[in-house]
Amino acid sequence: MRQKVFFLGFMVLFLYSCRSGVEKTEIPQELLIQVLVDVHFAEGALLNARLSDRDSLRKLYYAQIFEIHQIRESDFENDMTILKYNPKELEQLYERVLEEIKEKEEEINKESPKQKK
Repeated sequence: MRQKVFFLGFMVLFLYSCRSGVEKTEIPQELLIQVLVDVHFAEGALLNARLSDRDSLRKLYYAQIFEIHQIRESDFENDMTILKYNPKELEQLYERVLEEIKEKEEEINKESPKQKK
């Protein structure tokens, strides 16, 4: 009995160590960053929408984002699931997303003159 438990434990460890490492995302990182920036802005816009309209608008916004970037929703969802289990990679990705958002906000602020009181 002890040998069976030892063998089973050994096989589990062996099979776990044979995994090909971290799964790779389907969407290239640079494209995924742009998609997440757009998702961020879409979610921000949804905060101003009526509560009763949010679900339908969310579906519309996301469909437009996927169409603009020519990706499938299923690939996006799979990639986000992969990243959920790779927190370091997700953190690095979101650092880049936040940098892009900051740059876009700076561009917007440059384009629109500040109103004087």
